[in-house]
Amino acid sequence: MKKELFDYLNRICSQTPLEENEIFTAAHMAEQMKASRNAVSQYLNEGVRNHEIIKINSRPVYFYSRKAVEKQFQKRNKQDIYESFDAFLEDYQNTKNDFEALIGYDNSLRNVVEHCKAAISYPGNGLPILINGPTGTGKSMIASLMYQYALNQKIISPDKKFVAVNCSEYAHNPELLTSNLFGHVKGAYTGADEENEGLISLADGGVLFLDEVHCLKAECQEKLFFFMDKGIYHKVGDNEKWYSSNVRVIFATTEDPHDVLLKTLLRRIPITVSVPSLKERPLIEKSKLICSILRKESERLHRKIEISNMAYQTLMDCEFVGNVGSLQNVIKATCANAFLFSKNSSKLEVHVQNLPEDMFTSITTVQTKTSGDMEHLMLTLEQLEKPYSTNSAILHLYERILSSFQEYEINHVSFEELIHEFESYLQNYIDYTVFRNSYKKNATDEFLLKLLDKIYSIIMNKYSLKVPNSEIQIYSGVLSEYTKNMLDAKIWVSSHLEDTQRLVALIQEKRPREFSIAQEMIENICLNLDVDLDEMMLVILSLSFIGYDNQLRSDCVGVILCHGYSTASSISSTVNRLLNEYIFDGIDMQIDLSIDKVALMADEYLARKSNLSELILLVDMGSLEEIYKRPAAILAF
Repeated sequence: MKKELFDYLNRICSQTPLEENEIFTAAHMAEQMKASRNAVSQYLNEGVRNHEIIKINSRPVYFYSRKAVEKQFQKRNKQDIYESFDAFLEDYQNTKNDFEALIGYDNSLRNVVEHCKAAISYPGNGLPILINGPTGTGKSMIASLMYQYALNQKIISPDKKFVAVNCSEYAHNPELLTSNLFGHVKGAYTGADEENEGLISLADGGVLFLDEVHCLKAECQEKLFFFMDKGIYHKVGDNEKWYSSNVRVIFATTEDPHDVLLKTLLRRIPITVSVPSLKERPLIEKSKLICSILRKESERLHRKIEISNMAYQTLMDCEFVGNVGSLQNVIKATCANAFLFSKNSSKLEVHVQNLPEDMFTSITTVQTKTSGDMEHLMLTLEQLEKPYSTNSAILHLYERILSSFQEYEINHVSFEELIHEFESYLQNYIDYTVFRNSYKKNATDEFLLKLLDKIYSIIMNKYSLKVPNSEIQIYSGVLSEYTKNMLDAKIWVSSHLEDTQRLVALIQEKRPREFSIAQEMIENICLNLDVDLDEMMLVILSLSFIGYDNQLRSDCVGVILCHGYSTASSISSTVNRLLNEYIFDGIDMQIDLSIDKVALMADEYLARKSNLSELILLVDMGSLEEIYKRPAAILAF
């Protein structure tokens, strides 16, 4: 069937215009071939992993035959998955996109890019825009790309200039900055032997970029917003004659604009964008940045660069205070250190010992892999350009779960059917991990098992569950496999973040109690192992508790409100054990907490629940008996 499916896809891609058409969806192909939708989806995703099929991760998901695509466009590309049909066309049609040079332009920086395009292309002289963000986040690059965009869109003439001024260079000489910006006449001040036209005049018809604008003194800001209002200005030393210039103005600052800029100037800047720090951006973008910087160094040195798996993971785990700028400096310094030991080689190998010593102080955790294959110890740039290992079993599980969820959203099958599919995928993965680890027990696995056994004991005691020891052993193996592929898993999740978040929201809505237990499991694992599990592992652990839903009442919630450090939680745990059923949650409160605050805490707790038809509320003091009368409390109950 697989061959027939691929032949069919190649045929329709060759005979039909490549567009957002339902005939390229898994559901339509399954209908045409009278086959199971799940089987068709599975085969298509296998084709994606084997570079035979191109996948468009839109809603719905589209699949195109790579062979037909490359024949039509007469172009070969390595990318297998695109986040949108437009991105796919841009790649294959060579559509000019100035902001493509900006990693994250279609992801974390998408809104920034859209606002920048709007500001630079607004009729007249555009709209002034302020780019705000920490040091090293790429504000100057964004301003430069705005200028390139304006050139290529023929918004400004090709002979017009991009004039950049770093105001911090004039922090101790604000008069010189004012003079350089607005120009001066001969004799305006001592040393002004010739007339200076000024940078505003030089940028006439083009773009003026004022970086670190918070260094501008109030007098200069006042002259600047007058110029922005009227388009005219005085040169220094000439208060009689007016000069004019038509420029698009871009500001940038690392400070809070409201603290450092005059309100009168801020009112004249209608668009402000915030550039996120490197820590706030998805891991997949950090991986792309590392690869991009290494490739530039490879071109500079005329050497093929390979980086050790450990060095790459260390760069991924490190928090760079100076953001992308610091990452760039660290990689350059690392390559310089590696170059000293390989002057006579055509290849530059980067190892952990080549990293600057001072960066190790900011590393939180370092993932370690236990693979014994030497080929995995050194990574080429080509391997790095693939955002994650396509051979990872955990990622194969993630992809199958997410693919079924995407089809669930499109075709509206029952939630029970979806869960059944998830459970079958999970069981296949468990079978794989059990078989793989049957003969490879080591000290790490034994440690994980003991720790997980303790965590399960806590959970079982609290929620009155009975999880067999064999089940605990199984999930110990799952966790062990996850830790060996944690970085790849997190990069995968960051590249499928929107879909993953919708899936998590669905599980939380439909299975709130199991979801809550899984959350608590993850918190305990994170606390004891320093392993930060991703959102897909939250889904998987939620699935693992669904088999015990006969012991969990999802439509009834009991809440015990007590003053004291752990009074409520202790009572709830004891009652649940006596009932042999999980009903009560405890909310512990400080003795001096107001009733309004208690009501708000209860309300926030219930807001996280869903599908509730019954509430049991127990309180320990007479003052709390009136809690239901409070505006914030217990909503509809």
